[in-house]
Amino acid sequence: MKSAVNETMPAVSRSRKDQVSAGFLNRQTVTPLEIMAAEPKTKSTGQGNHGGSWELWVDRCGGFDILQRDRVTIGGPGGDVPADIAVRCAWRSRVATIVRGQSGDAIEIVAASEASSRRPGVLQQLATDQWLPLEGLSSGDFVVAMSDAVPRVRYQRPSPLSRSAVITVAAPHRLVRPIDATILFEQTILVGPESFNHVRAQSLSSQGWVLFRRDDRWWLRGRNVSPQPIELGQRWRHEDWSMMIKER
Repeated sequence: MKSAVNETMPAVSRSRKDQVSAGFLNRQTVTPLEIMAAEPKTKSTGQGNHGGSWELWVDRCGGFDILQRDRVTIGGPGGDVPADIAVRCAWRSRVATIVRGQSGDAIEIVAASEASSRRPGVLQQLATDQWLPLEGLSSGDFVVAMSDAVPRVRYQRPSPLSRSAVITVAAPHRLVRPIDATILFEQTILVGPESFNHVRAQSLSSQGWVLFRRDDRWWLRGRNVSPQPIELGQRWRHEDWSMMIKER
């Protein structure tokens, strides 16, 4: 079995639980969804907007913010309290909040105008793949009502067995931070070329890569790779690709 290592990371002995998991992953017929279903379940942080936040960089793929929070705000680059997901646009501050829950995620409009039929403070349930209803929202002195001026923000939960979601912004708008997308993390993040992955890395082979947290640490496992700890700020390598996670 080929191994993957963290650069400059000391050797870590595997527990009996990891050895059993490695045997499961060595099956040639196991699917990525089976791998994810077998992951240890972790509880939500329950810390509102004070949960964890990290940066993920995947070789030949891009950069991602990872947020583990019960409420995630969306808005422009300004305001006394910057939005968690800030878009370069006419919005001056926060305009909406994604509220995460066991039965699914919902969006709450923070600021609305006469051009919008939505009322502030009302929750609207989100589908697994949709454009967020942000047309006609106001922020400060601006009202973004024209369709060509409204940022198109997409919400996706690509896997039915994971509550993690991905937020992207369509061109010509872009995020303030130099990243490709924001991942709303819950239990697992899938990495690979298939459409059900949270991180779509077209150049990777289909190995069923799964990122997860255990004992306040990040771990990565694959179909032919037993669970490996990810050291923050250190590049993790496997064959011809690499990745790095660091705190924001």
